[in-house]
Amino acid sequence: MDWINGRSLKNYMDTNKNLNISYRYNKDGIREEKSVNGIVTKYHLENSSTIYEQRGNDTIYYLYDLTGLVGLKYHDNTYYYLKNLQGDIIGILDQDYNQIVTYEYDSWGKLLSIKDENQNEIKEETHIGIINSLRYRGYYYDTETDLYYLNSRYYNPTWYRFLNADGILGANQDILGYNLYTYVSNSPVVLIDLDGRVAAAVGALLGATIAKIAAKEAKQVVKNIASTVGKNIKNTLDYIVSVNVTASDSKERLVGLLDTGITYGTTTSVSKPIIGSENSIIKINVGDSKGIEVDIGNKSASLNFSSNSVDFSFKNKNGVTSNNFDFGMHGFSLYAGVSTTTNLGDGLDETLYGRFNINMAIPALAYIGIHYGMPAIGISPAIPSFPAIPIGT
Repeated sequence: MDWINGRSLKNYMDTNKNLNISYRYNKDGIREEKSVNGIVTKYHLENSSTIYEQRGNDTIYYLYDLTGLVGLKYHDNTYYYLKNLQGDIIGILDQDYNQIVTYEYDSWGKLLSIKDENQNEIKEETHIGIINSLRYRGYYYDTETDLYYLNSRYYNPTWYRFLNADGILGANQDILGYNLYTYVSNSPVVLIDLDGRVAAAVGALLGATIAKIAAKEAKQVVKNIASTVGKNIKNTLDYIVSVNVTASDSKERLVGLLDTGITYGTTTSVSKPIIGSENSIIKINVGDSKGIEVDIGNKSASLNFSSNSVDFSFKNKNGVTSNNFDFGMHGFSLYAGVSTTTNLGDGLDETLYGRFNINMAIPALAYIGIHYGMPAIGISPAIPSFPAIPIGT
């Protein structure tokens, strides 16, 4: 073995296996190329993560999400990793989520078996179980040397040791940390070393991953709520320009004096929305009369103003027809009545109504006549008389 700067493995030769291997690293000491007997593998990196690798004439793309590596793509086929809580890749699923590979390791990461979906040992070098190099703890496994590459060091699972020394003395803050070749302070079940520098608790990394997922999910929930609220606000406001075209307005006084009596007739009007939907909960009228209508199920209530009127209406809708109770004030007249409105389509409404109207001048004149007298019409004021009160004897 030849080393660069005492840490980076440069050459590896094994005459028994007829292996001649060389390695190259980038300026940060991360491996970017490996040559095995002349077959070159190039690693395309983002920081210390391999995005894809070119292995001879083949390209392997690695798939990531918030938790880290989740799969790979090879020869236009997508595969997904099956992991345990310690981060070991214990299986591979095909794109239909069928498990087609099973990996088995001992506690230190030594590979014990690779089996297919029928539990047969996989030996073909072209099988995805052999092609895939991510194995124990998600480390990169060099099949030709049976070593794991941890970005800064090489780990031998048979020796339970790193091949090169740690660059941090006492990195794990225990007595074993002063042995610069020790792997995770001899505690492979509960500790993990992601980059060959410092061991960390498996549970802590799992907790950090869960926290990151929770943070992302919380952010997405807030985003979804904000989006939903925004859409609902937009969809609940319906601004309508109301062009009230009176096709016929037949008002016949059955009993009439100064606009007081019973009237009936038919009106036809057109309302066109300029923002929003006809199905909105809140409709704001900005036409000839200004007002607001609130729909709750098949019930609605509206309040509208114009230059000389105030109108209240309560509606009970049944399909395109609504039965209404109306009351309000037009000029000096109060009214109350019922009506039926039919939607004829394209914003056209036809309303048949009947109302009782009373001009406020009528009760005012009656009040004056009764209390103050109106000789012109023969009404005298009602003046009470009192008995005489005797004074003295």
